[in-house]
Formats: sequence, C-alpha cells, structure tokens
Amino acid sequence: MWNHRREYDKNPEQFFAILSQLKELGMQFSLVVLGEKFGSSPKIFESAKAHFKDEILHWGYINERNDYIKWLWQSDILLVTAIQDFFGISTLEAMYCHTIPLLPDRLVYREYLSPDLRNSFMYDSTATAVK
Repeated sequence: MWNHRREYDKNPEQFFAILSQLKELGMQFSLVVLGEKFGSSPKIFESAKAHFKDEILHWGYINERNDYIKWLWQSDILLVTAIQDFFGISTLEAMYCHTIPLLPDRLVYREYLSPDLRNSFMYDSTATAVK
C-alpha cells in the first residue's frame, strides 16, 4: 500500500522500483495507491499505473475518512520509501490498523519500533527491501 501524499519527498521512484523488482521475481501482490495528488505530482505515478495495471485493487485519493480507514485495515504491508518525514502520520495510521510496516532505516521511523523489531521491519537499501 501507498497511503502518502503523491510528492517527490515520499520517494515514489524507489517505491515502484521495489515493486517492479518483486514483479520481475514472479512475486504476486495486489496494490493499493491512496494519497492525495497535487498539481505537480511525480510523473512516475502515470507510468506505474500502466505497469501495475494487473495488480491494482485501488488507485486514487479517497475523500471519505471511513473508506480510507477500510483500505488501511484491508492492506497487509505498507512500504514506506520517504526521504523526508517529520512525523509520518500516514505510516502511524496504517500501523494502528495492523498493516505491517516496511520502513527505511532513517528519519522518524526508528522511533516507531522497539529495537528488537527493527531488523524485521526496517531496510537500509532497495535490495534489502526487496529481500
């Protein structure tokens, strides 16, 4: 799942690169892309929508809070690739809904997990995230 703003600082290039590698490895998955799109959304979203057309369950911003929360509860894994995040409310929302986080080992994310869980839910490179 992607539930962040569609902005460059959320690093969608790495997000879709990880998913592309998983797809090339034959991994089967479904994709939910939420999050608000602003005027200058990264172009990668356009090409990714076509590339992952067979995996997409939902693509687009959801206005109704209850519908958004339903997607959080239905999703299994939240892959976060952000290169800038002061607090990460969308990540915490998903974790609250028992979505398994896969978090970069940087920014505020280290504070979300106890030290004994960091090795299981944090990655330090694209290759580690894919693994």
